Amino acid sequence: MQIRAHLQNLPHFSALTEVDWQLLESVTTLHQAKEGEILFYEGDPTLRVWIVLEGVVEVYKCDPKGNAFVLNRFTPPGFIAEMAVLEGIAYPATGRTCAPSLLAMIDAQLFRDKFLGNPRIAGLMISSLSRKIKQLESRLSILLLPAEARIAKMLLVKPSFLMYKTQRAVAQELGMAPETLSRILARWRREGILEGNMLKKPDIVADIAASQV
Repeated sequence: MQIRAHLQNLPHFSALTEVDWQLLESVTTLHQAKEGEILFYEGDPTLRVWIVLEGVVEVYKCDPKGNAFVLNRFTPPGFIAEMAVLEGIAYPATGRTCAPSLLAMIDAQLFRDKFLGNPRIAGLMISSLSRKIKQLESRLSILLLPAEARIAKMLLVKPSFLMYKTQRAVAQELGMAPETLSRILARWRREGILEGNMLKKPDIVADIAASQV
C-alpha cells in the first residue's frame, strides 16, 4: 500500500483497476536516493522507468572533454525514460539526483508489456513525451547560440539564473565549459553589466542576445 499511496494521485495511473494496481505494486520499488547519486548511465540497458516523487533528478550528456551538459531536470511527478522503454533502446543519457530524492522504480519490460496497452496510460505517456520534446526544442534553441548569447538569453528569461547555483551547475545547464562561463562573467562584471551575480544592465544583455542570434 505504500507504493500505491505515492502513485495513486498521478494522472498516469488514475484509470487502473484493482488488478492493475496489484500488478504495478508487484513490479515497483521505492528508492530513497542521496544527492549526487547516479541512477543510470548513458548506454546502460533500460531496465526501469523512474518516477520522481520527491527531490530533483537531472539528465545529462558529456562531451569528449568530459563536460556535462544538462538536458532536463525532473521534479515531482516527473517520468524518466519512457521513450527508451517505448523504443526498447538503452538509456540515451545519464541520470543523477540533484538533491535527496524519493523515486519509484518500475520494471521496464513489464511496464511496456502490461501497461502501455492501456489507452489511458499510453495517451498520457504520449502527452508527457510531447511536452519534453517542446522543452528540448526550447533548450536547443539556446544551446545552439554563441556562448555570450546563451548566458544573455537565460538572464533575460530568468534574471536570478546565476543567483542560486554553483558556477559549474550554470555551465552545465548552458552547455559550455566552466572556464568559458567564468571568463564572460568576469568581463561583464568589469563592464558593469553584472554586480556580483545580479543583472544590472538588462538593455545591454538584450542587445547581446539579439546581436548573436
